[in-house]
Amino acid sequence: ATAITLVLVPSLYMILEDIQKLISNRSSQSRPASVNWAIRLLYATLVIGIIRALIVFSQSGVSLIDILMECLIVGFLWLLVFMIGKRKNWARITFLVFLLIGTPFAVFWMIQELTYQPKSGIVMLLQFTMNVVSVVYLFQKESSSWFNEGRKISRK
Repeated sequence: ATAITLVLVPSLYMILEDIQKLISNRSSQSRPASVNWAIRLLYATLVIGIIRALIVFSQSGVSLIDILMECLIVGFLWLLVFMIGKRKNWARITFLVFLLIGTPFAVFWMIQELTYQPKSGIVMLLQFTMNVVSVVYLFQKESSSWFNEGRKISRK
């Protein structure tokens, strides 16, 4: 449990720091509201995921591989969300692709969790729903225009 805390709590701190920057950052005002909402939801999903992992890991035996995998996944997702906030279209598309590929697995896993650990399953369902809503926000017309303008600016 101590090793888990030492590894995952700094990740949680980093995410919360980014959320604080997002809220106070002037550049976020130039983003469409739909992108801001998507980013907030995605960061909230990451925070919920870290808290859920801490609870699950503390209740069951956990290996070093489990901790490393969780850290890699959280780190990669944090990078995608961070880059989405930086107007990187590739990050938005990558998140969509991972969501589409992961959906069948997530549904199967949620059914298992809802059956055997309902509280955990409900949290997973909440996270999944937040991710889907975020993708809908990220691919709305105003969001797509904002990302496409960013591509034009970076090519000049």
